[in-house]
Amino acid sequence: MIATSLESRVSLSNKYRKTSSNIMKLENLNCTVIHKVNAHTMSKHYILSRKRFNRIVYNFPHVGFSHDENSIEMIKKQQYLVMGFLQNAKLMLEKDGEIHVTHKKDPPFLSEKLLI
Repeated sequence: MIATSLESRVSLSNKYRKTSSNIMKLENLNCTVIHKVNAHTMSKHYILSRKRFNRIVYNFPHVGFSHDENSIEMIKKQQYLVMGFLQNAKLMLEKDGEIHVTHKKDPPFLSEKLLI
């Protein structure tokens, strides 16, 4: 298993107090943890580009908080994020592989406006 984050380990540690212990738990389970991975360019990442996956999971994609989550600007940013991820992830799949995306269940994430 490979776990990725967009941010650096230092940036995550500054935001979340359990970053180091969570990463250590993953690594103790033989999970590879890679930071600074962009969902739109991950298929070109120097480590990931050489691999094919039978499952790719994106848990709770979110672009951050530059606007109100219900604003059209945020909805468009969320659409762009998920669409870019899906386009990239399909390049990284094994034959018959699957892509899974989990998301929040409150508005605007269940809104028809967010459907791609």
